[in-house]
Amino acid sequence: MLVTLALAANLDNLGVGIAYGLKRTSITPTANLLIALLYYSCRSSSQKQSHFEILLQL
Repeated sequence: MLVTLALAANLDNLGVGIAYGLKRTSITPTANLLIALLYYSCRSSSQKQSHFEILLQL
């Protein structure tokens, strides 16, 4: 299941990258930093939630 989700996310990113490349659209460093920060915050909050759920099961 996890491998399928990772593969789907990477294929989605590949499609977005190809579309932006074909349109010759570039992402500014500021926008890229904002995307990275949002991704990091969502990922870390989901990891904290899963660790909390594991603790609740003990």
